[in-house]
Amino acid sequence: MTLHSHVNNSGFPLQIALAHRIRTGDLDWDVLYEEHFWSTQDENGFIDLVLEDSSKSFVLNIECKRPRDAEWIFLIPSNVAEANVQRATLWWSDMSQDGSFSHFEWHEFAVSPKSYEAYFCVVAGQDHKARPMLERVASEVATSTYGLAINEAKALSIHYSGGTRLYINAIVTTAKLRLCKFDPGDIKLESGELGENSSSEEVGFLRFRKQLGAPGQQEVERCTDSRGVRRMITGSESTVFVINSEHLEAFLEELLVEHKRPLQWLR
Repeated sequence: MTLHSHVNNSGFPLQIALAHRIRTGDLDWDVLYEEHFWSTQDENGFIDLVLEDSSKSFVLNIECKRPRDAEWIFLIPSNVAEANVQRATLWWSDMSQDGSFSHFEWHEFAVSPKSYEAYFCVVAGQDHKARPMLERVASEVATSTYGLAINEAKALSIHYSGGTRLYINAIVTTAKLRLCKFDPGDIKLESGELGENSSSEEVGFLRFRKQLGAPGQQEVERCTDSRGVRRMITGSESTVFVINSEHLEAFLEELLVEHKRPLQWLR
């Protein structure tokens, strides 16, 4: 194997290329950190890329993945198969003037661009007995976002006006992102297989939502009604944006957290 092949097999070229594109482009974003070390009381690791917008209010935590000739297939039931989902769970650091945090938690916000939202992902060739790859990577991203927020907390009042930072989970990959749209009623119970009427669509990015066990999520009060149960479920879910590498710039151009306020129905 040649030196060139060894380097390409590492996956680092994608990370370097994305950082270069952001630095030399016309976007309202810049590279804040590369190979950034984060730590909590229990865990530590490295973040591939951290991007920051010009207002210093928004941070995108990026894990780079460069599988070869891969497709990630997301299952989308036809009854929810619309690219109009706006909710996303972000980490919200909001420091008051006295230096205390009025918010230091995961919270749901209305985030543009809208996209499809999926709970399941199939990767060809993956060991079906192992923990699904995307769930594992997404969990690591959410954990590192929490660690990054903790590590930046001490500097928030010193370096950032307003004391507010919103941290966004993201995976940027060279894999093609495909949707498999299907009618749940067409799944054959005797075999557990899809019917013949499923369809396919390629997208540039989407939301991946799951209970990832991200640290920092607060316990929900005892449930007394269906609304409380819903809060308990959504309160333990995380959002990770999965973005094809060729669509990262388009995603950043549209990225907007409306009013910087959480969705009120989750209060």
